[in-house]
Amino acid sequence: MKVVVTLPPDYPRNDPNYPSKERLEMAYTALLPAMIRILTQKQKGKKQANSA
Repeated sequence: MKVVVTLPPDYPRNDPNYPSKERLEMAYTALLPAMIRILTQKQKGKKQANSA
């Protein structure tokens, strides 16, 4: 699974204070499994609370 980032036209592409498109894609790709895990755990928690 890989995240593809589309930057807005006014994004400061060569500004060292902003991450590059490649760095953003790497970071989001690395974080995606953790985000999915957290969201699925929250959904399971909601289902258990609703059934109680």
